[in-house]
Amino acid sequence: MYYNEKSILYYDGEFVEATKAKTDLYGQSLHYGYAVFEGIKSYKTKNGTRIFKAKEHYDRLKKSAELMMIPFNYTSEQMVEITY
Repeated sequence: MYYNEKSILYYDGEFVEATKAKTDLYGQSLHYGYAVFEGIKSYKTKNGTRIFKAKEHYDRLKKSAELMMIPFNYTSEQMVEITY
């Protein structure tokens, strides 16, 4: 399984539990691949859970969104701040 009851997604401007995420079955992402994706892994550390190279992940995600002309209204720094 790729997720469990503790998995969190950033979906449509909000962090949501993976088990509660909903998508539009007739949306462009599903039918035409009009979407971007960046797999991000986090690790437990002595200072709490941390994302490995978070800024680099968000930079790639933002660049992908720009290339697809999908609005991405956050800077990478804002996204790092949101996730910590």
